Amino acid sequence: MKTVCRKLILALFVAFLIWPMAASHSFATDRGASSLFVDPAIKMSELSEDFSLDGLSAKATDGGSPLLGDECELGLSVSGNAGSVRYKFVWEQGGWSRWGSIRQGEPSASCPWTPEVAGDVNIWVDAIDSAGRVTTRKFPVHVDACRLSVDGGPDLEWSPGMKVAIRAAAAPGAKLKFVWQKDSWAEWGVAQGPSEATSCAWEPASSGSYRVYVDVSVGGLSATSVLPVSITEDFSLDGLSAKATDGGSPLLGNECELGLSVSGNAGSVRYKFVWEQGGWSRWGSIRQGEPSASCPWTPEVAGDVNIWVDAIDSAGRVTTRKFPVHVDNNLSNFTSISVEPSDGSVSAGDTVAITPNLIVRNNKGVKYKYVWMRNNWNEWGVIDSGEGLSSLDWVVTKTGEISFYIDVIDTLTGQTLTCKKVCYFIPEDWSYKGISVSNAFVKPGDKVSVTSECSGDTRFLNYRYVWSRNNWSNWGIAQNGSDASLSWTPDKPGEYDIYCDVSGSDGKVTTHRIHIGVWDYSRITAISTDGDYSWGVRADMGTLDAEKSGQFEFKFVWAKPDWSQWGVLRAKSTINNAYFNPSDLGLGSGYYALYCDVTYPDGSVHTKSTQVYYNPIGSSTVLGVSRISLLTWLTSHQYDSYYLGTRYSGGFSYDTCLYPNGSPRWDGYTGMNCTGFVAHAYAAVGGDVAAIGRNNAHSPWAGGPGGGGYINAWRWYGYACDSGCKMYEFRTVRDMLNSGYAQKGDIIFFKTNGAIDCHIGFFWGDTPYENKMWHQILPGNLIGPCFNNANKSEYNQSVVLIK
Repeated sequence: MKTVCRKLILALFVAFLIWPMAASHSFATDRGASSLFVDPAIKMSELSEDFSLDGLSAKATDGGSPLLGDECELGLSVSGNAGSVRYKFVWEQGGWSRWGSIRQGEPSASCPWTPEVAGDVNIWVDAIDSAGRVTTRKFPVHVDACRLSVDGGPDLEWSPGMKVAIRAAAAPGAKLKFVWQKDSWAEWGVAQGPSEATSCAWEPASSGSYRVYVDVSVGGLSATSVLPVSITEDFSLDGLSAKATDGGSPLLGNECELGLSVSGNAGSVRYKFVWEQGGWSRWGSIRQGEPSASCPWTPEVAGDVNIWVDAIDSAGRVTTRKFPVHVDNNLSNFTSISVEPSDGSVSAGDTVAITPNLIVRNNKGVKYKYVWMRNNWNEWGVIDSGEGLSSLDWVVTKTGEISFYIDVIDTLTGQTLTCKKVCYFIPEDWSYKGISVSNAFVKPGDKVSVTSECSGDTRFLNYRYVWSRNNWSNWGIAQNGSDASLSWTPDKPGEYDIYCDVSGSDGKVTTHRIHIGVWDYSRITAISTDGDYSWGVRADMGTLDAEKSGQFEFKFVWAKPDWSQWGVLRAKSTINNAYFNPSDLGLGSGYYALYCDVTYPDGSVHTKSTQVYYNPIGSSTVLGVSRISLLTWLTSHQYDSYYLGTRYSGGFSYDTCLYPNGSPRWDGYTGMNCTGFVAHAYAAVGGDVAAIGRNNAHSPWAGGPGGGGYINAWRWYGYACDSGCKMYEFRTVRDMLNSGYAQKGDIIFFKTNGAIDCHIGFFWGDTPYENKMWHQILPGNLIGPCFNNANKSEYNQSVVLIK
């Protein structure tokens, strides 16, 4: 039993000695551990095995960093007592997501390794000492798919057509594919397809930040290396010059040269030019993007302008700068006009030099217009105008206070400047004695010579001849110019006055007049002042000078149309008038012809006649209103707008057709039709128009004239027929005028067949032959020729004169 116990105790002791050597610990781990069998004071240094794993080197065959698929050498740096240590190598990546054994435990601290992955890899080393204790260390290693480099480095300066040499160090036999990308693959391309070539020449299209990728495939392994490459294109827009063709600042409408000052790497930059003014209220494109830093520009506005330049580099990046430019007008400082000589002694006939004082940068297209003015533009004229007339000589033909205006116009831009100069020129001396005439008593068609007799300095006189017939009832300018004599031929008989306004260079006018009688026996007139009970008769010779001359003899005769009765009113004499009173002659009602034989100075006899109607029981009133009352009322408004201008109304009612301008309706409305005008005038002098409104006879329709009451013209005609008024019916207006029956104030009724509108108004001629009527037509009330506005051709119509 004792023997067994001793053996057990010995075995336990030996086991205690052996246990630390077999454990997976370094010695350093167990130092200080207690034991029941060993005194801690016993010295153990001769049993320790201390060492240190200090580092790990990893070199590819070319001495560089490890490469995918290329055997490299792992070299462990160890210090201390490592003679019995064995080393185990393991690789892992991504937290043991991928790993592999490199070598099992062997005494060598180095070993070959062919990386199977690229990127960051951890090499784990187990160092196992003689006692089997394991010390583990992790060493980070970076494995490249390949090692990339760029000739000149990864930071390059852009140049057009540049080639970039890319080099890749990779495992022998590896296939390499070179790819580039820019702006997150917005642009990319293959620089070189898969091959064993370890370099390629890449031609970037523009500057920018690139990434170069090399896909490596070797021994069934593949990975990609990336190298950032920066190609810069730095430049600066330093300034802008703008010069016109004369070398000065830009001119409106004149092509100038814009020159951009650029520094830096700008060989591939394109430039776009735009102008703006007033915060882009006006703008325009000068040129689209082109390589030249200068370009022509023709300014379209004057003043302060901004030139905007977009500089577009090879990558399409835009750098924008604004450059202020001032554009001048071509014309400036037009503040005065020189007129030489300027001593105040210039008179008519002298020559003065007129020069506008202004700055003209470019004379091309610049025109000048010289104008004189006198008496607040009542007189003016253009002296000269044209291109290049920057000064001119003028012979003074206008005197007194003369204002010169000069317009200077740049036709290329439309710019116009005007300046004024007031001068005084001394007038010439002259006098106007009067007018002489070759013959003051002539017939139409005879030529008359008229001369104004002036003396003194007559070089600058102007003669303006004006003729007036029958106290300005007709007139015209016969001649206007420098000719003192007038050759004039009258074409109608009448009382003519020839006026000549003579004016000198100062514009002051002196007028003389001479009378010329133009005679022609055109007709005989018979005028009644008592309502056609008696007539004054005379031959119309065109001018009173005929009978005053004593060269004509007149004989007046009356006769019934069939000459069953006749008599002499005045025997042949130089007196041109006679009196015909049928009552005094015991004659009854009816038509009478009145004749006048005129004996000319050559002895020839000429006869004219007219016809009158005598009705002793007729009335000289219309609707009880005397002619004189009616004429007085109408004449009082002949020259105002009481009736004249009142608009035509087609309403055909009392409420719409009886309101002239001078007497509007309660609400301001105005308007009349033709009969409304006649009715208003008659009612205004007391006429009873209601009686007319009740008449329904003598219209073209069996049922009467229809509506409208007394503003229906057919009722006026019917009433005239039924009331016994004197009435004369003619085929045309011309027949009526030739008859000599018309008197101012008579009613003219245009009688139609009913299919055409009738018309009514007042005869307003001062003589029976004057074609004048006061009536209401479309568009308004007027005094003019006699006509029916609805039937100017006088088709199916007669003219009725109602007295």
